[in-house]
Amino acid sequence: MRNNTVVGLDSHTLLLTRSGNRIAISDTAAPIRSDDGKVQGGVLVFQDESEWRSLMQRLAWQAERDHLTGLWNRRAMEDKLNAALSSVKHETRRCIFCYIDLDRFKLVNDTCGHRAGDALLQRLTAIMARRVDDKNHYLARLGGDEFGLLFVDATLQEALEHIQGLRDEISRFRFQWDDKMYMVGVSLGVTELHPGMTDIGDVLAQADTACYHAKSLGGNAIQVYEKTHPALRKINDEMQWVGTITKAFEAHRFVLYRQQKVALASGDKTQHYEILLRLRGEDGEIISPGEFLPAAERYGLAPSFDRWVVRNFCAYFDTHPEDKASYALNLSGRSLGDSSFADFILDEINKYSFDPSRISFEVTESAAIDSLDACENLILTLKSRGILFALDDFGKGQSSFGYLKRLPVAYLKIDGEFVRGMNVDREKLAIVKAMHTLGHELGKQTIAEQVETKEELACLKKMGVDFVQGYLLHKPEPLPVD
Repeated sequence: MRNNTVVGLDSHTLLLTRSGNRIAISDTAAPIRSDDGKVQGGVLVFQDESEWRSLMQRLAWQAERDHLTGLWNRRAMEDKLNAALSSVKHETRRCIFCYIDLDRFKLVNDTCGHRAGDALLQRLTAIMARRVDDKNHYLARLGGDEFGLLFVDATLQEALEHIQGLRDEISRFRFQWDDKMYMVGVSLGVTELHPGMTDIGDVLAQADTACYHAKSLGGNAIQVYEKTHPALRKINDEMQWVGTITKAFEAHRFVLYRQQKVALASGDKTQHYEILLRLRGEDGEIISPGEFLPAAERYGLAPSFDRWVVRNFCAYFDTHPEDKASYALNLSGRSLGDSSFADFILDEINKYSFDPSRISFEVTESAAIDSLDACENLILTLKSRGILFALDDFGKGQSSFGYLKRLPVAYLKIDGEFVRGMNVDREKLAIVKAMHTLGHELGKQTIAEQVETKEELACLKKMGVDFVQGYLLHKPEPLPVD
């Protein structure tokens, strides 16, 4: 004002009324000048900005918060991780990051619908939030059913004690929806931030790797990232396969093999095979799928395999009309969730004149449960063309068998883990017998895989299993292409 200019105060100004209310305002002061230009006084202007500031606060909140749970969102967590990593590099602070992945969430979401899934996320968020100290803990929803928890100024042991308590509380939780009760759990991957980390990508990758291993142990487990841990090193090695797989596609080095499934019923004269994928290395050696498929599944390459197999096998069938066998092709979980995959299969089949009922598909139990709605829709769509499905690795999952009512599969493929040694292990024998009986009672045929001894085969014959498969009966061989 003395300088003969218009001025304004800080944008966070509050006006205190006589009644004690506080009003957010913007204010300016302008001088009043006489005819000769001298300042004779001033004018103060106050503008109520309560609504505008409230809107800005809501926008700022929404920019950093997950709208469903109210937790920090991924962007906010990344900002906090950047700050934490910087403090670790330049100060003596210790920070721990935990990657949290819910177990069996997709089963609830697919079985009960998205409303139930959202309600479950909100309930679990409330459980986790109760255990968070806002001053030193930061809990965020990273996306879907994945969360992140950052501990600032905490030792690894302190963080682990907190994480174990969180896991145990969620394990005790039961989610009820439409008179049904569901158990959930959490897989947790933990890593300690250290100055050697390049950026937060290293933090997230290490925690994600540890979480992935915890989930592979059956879930509801905690895994601390250790660079020398054999299983974690294996997961890191999988990353190297991504480039190898891409080059192999470009060089046409994938080949189809087949393994026979022998019908134990004397009346079945049809030959049955499972199609298996193999990779021919640069040195010409055949690489088994156990080497490269885990990486393909983990890094989203499996659908490319599935489409390649379907496309090439349909072409084989068309050029080999003398082959009257029936074949089963494997599908990955990612393909089950692809809404365009059924149309792709039908388009490939429609290019040729062979009977589509000679093709069936196998999906693993875990993949089917994770994508229950999509799997059911795919089975029903292809079943209308005579294409049947088998549930692979049956019994390996930890869920109840209630989901079988949703999946109109024709075959249950008993996991080889139970078949191996069943002739000397009474518990395994009882499990195989129970699964076989369940299959027949539901009107499904049973297939026992990984049969390797005559004694195992004798047990399966006596039991009445419909098909057997394994090295004892037939070793995988290249699909004849000439």
